[in-house]
Amino acid sequence: MENLNQLLVILYSALIVLAIAIVIFLIVFLFWNAVLYPLKQKDEMDRKLDEQRKELEKLYVLKGQEFDNWKELQDEIDKTNKQLSEAQKRIRILEKRNAELEVQNSELESKTKVILKENKKKNDT
Repeated sequence: MENLNQLLVILYSALIVLAIAIVIFLIVFLFWNAVLYPLKQKDEMDRKLDEQRKELEKLYVLKGQEFDNWKELQDEIDKTNKQLSEAQKRIRILEKRNAELEVQNSELESKTKVILKENKKKNDT
């Protein structure tokens, strides 16, 4: 019987130690889930957020560079359009002048023919 009592005491002591270990485990588990795990998740989220911010900054820089390039191209297009407009204006002026010269030329040819006819009449008489 004494052996049985000793076994019961050992079993009872083991159960108490097991209960204490379970309570300690529960306390650690609750502390981990309530404090440490959220802190770890927050750190991971902050790290990801920093990476995304850096990527966003890179995109802003690229966007700025592309806008500068676009602005330069727009300025070049405006300059080219202005030169084209001026060239078309010069062409219209030259075409008008050419038409005037053709009219003058035809008038001169007519006058020349008349003068030649008059000279031929004078020479014939």
